[in-house]
Amino acid sequence: MKKHLFILIIYAMTALRLLAHGDEVHTTGQSATPAYFSVENVSDKYEILLKYGHIHPGEPAELTLFVSNVNTNRPVPDVELNISTPTDGGQIIEVIPGEPGVFKLRTTFKSAKPYALNVTLKGGLGADLIQLSGIEPGKELPGAPEETAEKTGNGAWTVLGMLLAFLTGVVLTLLFARKTPKAAAATLVLLFFSGFPLQNLSDAMAHGDEDHGGKGNTFASEILIPKETQFLFDVTVAKAGVDAFAPTITLFGTVTPGATGKATVQSPLSGTLRSVRVKVGEQVRAGQVLAVVEQTVDAGTNINWQSERNAVEAEVSAAQKDFERLNNLKDIIAKRDLDEASARLQRARENRELFNRLYNDAAGRNARFIPLTAPISGRVEPFTLAPGATVNAGETLFLLLNPSKVIVEAQVYDKDAALLGNAKQFQIECSNSEHKSRNIRLLALPNSINPTNQSQ
Repeated sequence: MKKHLFILIIYAMTALRLLAHGDEVHTTGQSATPAYFSVENVSDKYEILLKYGHIHPGEPAELTLFVSNVNTNRPVPDVELNISTPTDGGQIIEVIPGEPGVFKLRTTFKSAKPYALNVTLKGGLGADLIQLSGIEPGKELPGAPEETAEKTGNGAWTVLGMLLAFLTGVVLTLLFARKTPKAAAATLVLLFFSGFPLQNLSDAMAHGDEDHGGKGNTFASEILIPKETQFLFDVTVAKAGVDAFAPTITLFGTVTPGATGKATVQSPLSGTLRSVRVKVGEQVRAGQVLAVVEQTVDAGTNINWQSERNAVEAEVSAAQKDFERLNNLKDIIAKRDLDEASARLQRARENRELFNRLYNDAAGRNARFIPLTAPISGRVEPFTLAPGATVNAGETLFLLLNPSKVIVEAQVYDKDAALLGNAKQFQIECSNSEHKSRNIRLLALPNSINPTNQSQ
C-alpha cells in the first residue's frame, strides 16, 4: 500500500509546473492580437470607418468601408460614394455596395508607402468630402508568432508528459495487483480522477516581487464591438446634453369625447326607415348620407296633395295658353289685357314653385323621403336599425364619435392645483394599453376642490 501511495504522490507532483527562480520577469498575460487594421474619420454629418487586413503591394486588395450617421451611429442608406487617392491619380478604386452603410472597395496599391483616400459622398444626409489617411500597404499585423509557437510547444510537451506519467502509474499498479488487489483498485481509481483534467495545468511560482504580466483577473471596463455587429444589432449612440429637471405629478381621470368629437343623428319626423347606408364601426365624413327616412302620410292627406298639385298645374297651363293667345293679338287688343294675362301666368308659376318647395326637395325628389347626414366626421357606434323599421320624431338613430379629439377629466388634489396652472407640458397614458399622447393642452382648472374626495 505504501508503494502505491508513493507512486500516486509522484504522479500528482508531475501535474504542476514548479517555477522557482529569482528576479526574472514573466510576461505571460498577452492581449488578443487584432485581425485587421482600421482607419476612421468624421464630419458634421458622417462617420466613415475603413477596415482591411494585410495588403500586399502590387496585388489586388479588398477593403470594407462603413458609413454611419455621426450623431446616431445608424447606417446611412441611399448614399453614393466616389473614392480617389491624392497620391496616385491613375489608381482605380471599385466601389461595391452591400448592406445599407456597407461598401466593398477593390483596388491595387502599387508600393509600400502610406496612402490616403478622398471619399466623396452624395445623397443620404447630404453631400460631403472626407479624407482617410494612414493606409499602409505592406505593414504586418501586430503580434508575436514566435512566442505563440513557443507557448503552444510547451503546452503540447506538458500534456504528453502527463499522459506518459498516467500510463506509467497504471502499469505499475497492474504489476502489484496480484498481491494486493483492493489497494491496486483504489490506486487506479485515484489515478483516473487525479489525471482527468489534464488541460487545467497550473504554474506554481515561488519568487520575489517581479511582474507576471497581469495574468489572473482579465476583466475590463471597455468592450470592442465590430462595426458590422453594431449595424446588425442596431447599436446607436446619442450625444450627452444638459437639461433642466422638471417635477411631475400623476393624476387619474376619464376620457370623454370633446365638444366636436361626439354627435347624435335624430329623425326629424315620424316615418319608416327606407335604407341604411353605413355599418357599425365605419368611418364616415361630415355630410355623408347615413340613412333615408320616408315620412308617414295617411290616405286622405295624400289625396289632398294630389288634388292641389293638379290644380296648380291646371292654373299654370290655362294662364300660359291665355297669354300666348293675347300675345298673338297684341296689335289689335288693349295693352292692359296683355299685361293682366302676363301677371296671371307669373302668379301661376310662382304658386307651382312654392308647392314644389313644400313637397319636393332641391333635386326634385319627393319630400317625403328625407336623407339623414353625418354632422361630423367620425366612427359609427353600434346601432340596432334595419330597413323597414318605424322611427319616431326626435328618436336618436346614430351616434358618431371622433376619437382624435377627446377631453380628459382628471381628479386633482388641492395641493397640486397650483402646479397644474404653471405646467408647460402634459402627457396622457392609457392604463390598459401602451398608447401615449403628448399633443395636449389644459382647457380649464376647477373652480373649487373638495379636499376630502377631490371632487370639483
